[in-house]
Amino acid sequence: MAKVVQIQMFEANDGSQFMTAAEADAHDFKLENQSKIDAAAEAFCNSLQKIDRARSMATNFVGEFLAFYIPWIEQGSPEIERTAFDTPKAEKPIVDMTASATDNNAEVIAEEDVSEVKADDLF
Repeated sequence: MAKVVQIQMFEANDGSQFMTAAEADAHDFKLENQSKIDAAAEAFCNSLQKIDRARSMATNFVGEFLAFYIPWIEQGSPEIERTAFDTPKAEKPIVDMTASATDNNAEVIAEEDVSEVKADDLF
C-alpha cells in the first residue's frame, strides 16, 4: 500500500524549485550576478588556457561554484550536511594467489616451449 511522503521544496525568485535552500539561494545569486560570474569564469579559463570541451566544463563548474561560494561566505560559512553519497561498489572476490600463480607459470612455460619449436621449424 502506498504511503504519503512529504517533500520540502525551496522556490527561487524566478519560480524554479530546488531540494535545498542553498541551491535556491545559489540560483538567485547567479541570476542577479550573472555578468560578474561569467567574467570570473572567463578569466579563469583564459588563465589556464582551456579550450573546447574542457573550457566549457570549467566555465560551467566555476559559475556554479561562485554562485554557491560567495553567498555561503556572506552567510558566515554555515555547516551543510552531506545528503548525497557515492554508489557502493561491489566487493571483489578474494583470489588465492598461490594456486593461480603456479597455474600461470605452467601456461607461460608451455607457451615458451611452443614458440621455440615454431622458431626452429622456420630455419
